[in-house]
Amino acid sequence: WRDSGREALIASYCDAENAGVQAVAALAMGDLAEQLGAVPEGEEGPRALDFLSEQFAATDMPQSVRWAVADALAMVDSRAVAEQVIEPYLDMLDTREEEAPDWLALDKSVAYLVGLVRPPGAGPLSFLIDHCIGGSRDMRLWLCAMQALARIGGPEARNVLAGIAKN
Repeated sequence: WRDSGREALIASYCDAENAGVQAVAALAMGDLAEQLGAVPEGEEGPRALDFLSEQFAATDMPQSVRWAVADALAMVDSRAVAEQVIEPYLDMLDTREEEAPDWLALDKSVAYLVGLVRPPGAGPLSFLIDHCIGGSRDMRLWLCAMQALARIGGPEARNVLAGIAKN
């Protein structure tokens, strides 16, 4: 896929009628973006990140493909992923409408992505603790958040996980 480039991967992703093909194309694009990480702005690396960011946020995506896109994003510069994907999602939490899209699926995916890229700051940690664990009754969201907390580590994450274990 390095020889075919970003455009061929995007075409494969967009033309695929199979979620598995989309997932593989997304992972290949993440690998390509990681390999080209030092490319200046406007070259293939940043554009691959833009495409993956848009796909991650798409509301009509099968969850299995979103997991693969999250794994692909984890191959890219974590600071850029935090700025382009995680922070905008966290910024809109309080203003989102409760109707469609399936916010629970997106919350699980963002929690998973937070665990993969471990962005700094209080926002991602608050999202996991207050929003995912404290603000939901969905066990699958709790599990994604707890896994992310375990990956992030640190005293606050450990205290939350220890408190959960005691209950």
